[in-house]
Amino acid sequence: MKTSMRFFLEQELLRDGNYDVVTSGLQFYDGSDMSLLIADTGDEVLAEAGGLAAGQIWQSAFKDWVYEDVPALNPSVILRNWPIAFRASGVFIEGAFRAPTDATYPHTIDYLNGRVIFHSPLPLTTRVYANFTYKTVHILGLREFNNQLRGATLEQQYLNNPRTANQLIYPSGSTRITPLPIIFIEDVGRRFGAYQIGDRSLVCHDDLNFEIWALDESTRDNLIDVVSFQQRKSFPIINYNIVPLPLSGLWNTISPEFVPYSGLALNQPLPGPQFSGFNPVAFRGFIEETELQDLDSLFSESVTQSPVFERATVKMRVVTYPIMPTTPFGFDVVLEGFNGTENNPL
Repeated sequence: MKTSMRFFLEQELLRDGNYDVVTSGLQFYDGSDMSLLIADTGDEVLAEAGGLAAGQIWQSAFKDWVYEDVPALNPSVILRNWPIAFRASGVFIEGAFRAPTDATYPHTIDYLNGRVIFHSPLPLTTRVYANFTYKTVHILGLREFNNQLRGATLEQQYLNNPRTANQLIYPSGSTRITPLPIIFIEDVGRRFGAYQIGDRSLVCHDDLNFEIWALDESTRDNLIDVVSFQQRKSFPIINYNIVPLPLSGLWNTISPEFVPYSGLALNQPLPGPQFSGFNPVAFRGFIEETELQDLDSLFSESVTQSPVFERATVKMRVVTYPIMPTTPFGFDVVLEGFNGTENNPL
């Protein structure tokens, strides 16, 4: 349920244009090139990525690169002439494009952490850059909330402790703080109603909580609208017991069995010999009600007491109708005293 909602909401955010396109020459506020990748040579980072050498990990300032086609954009996004998102397909090294399978510079794209990992080290003076799209709104599980909160007041986007360093330093490693805005999701309650007469559907009610965190009020309010206006929609609950997740491995590359979300949502049969013939959608979730529960501002400890975060909680009630087995209620068992050939339902 939670994973399916996460992918569904990511699609809705992309549909509303919550992404930025970075191409060569696009500048930061300080005039530096936003597409430039920087070598991450920290011992802890290299060890965490599998014991790599300096010059193998090159990262951007942005996490959460888009890895699949964006759904049809909303009319308001089209009217703003918003650029079309795309998936990074390689890197430029000293001005020449290199695909991941390049014979000289083979590499893997870590979409989740916004970095490129080369199969052998490059000189640290090499000019490496990439064209990519990154998501401007991030979705995490609520269990990741505490670690995020611990450091988020001092590290945001591409600044590292700007209150003291006051210079541009890319955040380091796959455990670096995810920048705001963030939507944290958790399934906080589940209860069951009566079976639906006629088709053996058990009525299941889930309560999902969305913790929305942003740096300003307008961004927070926009995300409240995106989440709460999903009311009365339905979304596919995909069976991830058989469907591979889109990103896989230590480096979060595209899964070998990758199937675009658009195909999964349409319940198209899975390709490949391992899953051939299986349909990915197990049930559909019906968003019965959304409710804005609270709005809040967190303030700094400075004399001015200026706001640091804007937050909100949206609660969503989702109903599903799991189809139960067609056998009688209870289990067929062999009762003691019978000859072993007569089964009786409890």
